[in-house]
Amino acid sequence: VTVCTPPPVHAGPAIAAANAGKHVFCEGPMAVDLGQCDAMIAAARSKQIRITVQHTNRFNRNARMAKKALSEGLLGKVLMAKMDFFAPGAGDAYSGLATHNWRATWKGSGGGVIFHGARYAVDTLMWLLGDAREVYGKMESFSEGIEVEDCAVATVHFCSGALGQIFVSGLAQPDMLPSPFYRIDILGAKAAITVLPDWSVHSYDDAYARDVNERLSSQESGSNGGWVSQLRDWVDAIKEKREPFFPVESFRGQVEMTRALYQSITLGEPVSLPLNPADPYYTVADGIHPHF
Repeated sequence: VTVCTPPPVHAGPAIAAANAGKHVFCEGPMAVDLGQCDAMIAAARSKQIRITVQHTNRFNRNARMAKKALSEGLLGKVLMAKMDFFAPGAGDAYSGLATHNWRATWKGSGGGVIFHGARYAVDTLMWLLGDAREVYGKMESFSEGIEVEDCAVATVHFCSGALGQIFVSGLAQPDMLPSPFYRIDILGAKAAITVLPDWSVHSYDDAYARDVNERLSSQESGSNGGWVSQLRDWVDAIKEKREPFFPVESFRGQVEMTRALYQSITLGEPVSLPLNPADPYYTVADGIHPHF
């Protein structure tokens, strides 16, 4: 079963499919809140079915090379990471003319550009850098007549000690900014890498940068066809009765990060992770959300 509904109605069809013994490929984000994510995970485990969530950048060759570089310590101690996301032409979703567009409302989308628009970039950053222990955000809705954020900035303190910055906008028109659609850079004590959109390795030691680049390029073959790779892995996991390469629990983090940022916006202060069920933004059951 493929679930391609808006995020607030991902969990219902996914859980119903799991209870019927059907495997699920779900659009990202996984769900609108952590309570729904937990219910999807519980259904998958109790019925022994495979749920995967569309976060195809993890299968991207550049992302795989970056993950290997980080896992093997090739950058040295990881110090900082930066993620930029500029959605060209997203005014169709985040504009005063979009008041009846589901992406522009809390009920329809569950969040704005940082939750829905930039979901793949946020997930990739978290997959590479690991769990966060604290987040702090600022967001605005500059478009008249919409409820959700169309621009956001956030700082992230990862459990590794590394610092991160997230900078997203749903209002950047084509050619307005020099940055590409989105970009991820990671700085280590020995070397730095640009992961997306184009791969590069930099170091004060040019020979070391060349060696790292050649080593990773030779070990990670294949294309950047994330969609095909994730679908193939999911189908193969079903046929072979094994876990997909990324277990269903791993997709929960992008939702938690965003929910924590919404809580930070409301409180006006940093929020510690992980969230617990008593936190006001763990679920959307009470209709709590930021007001811009």
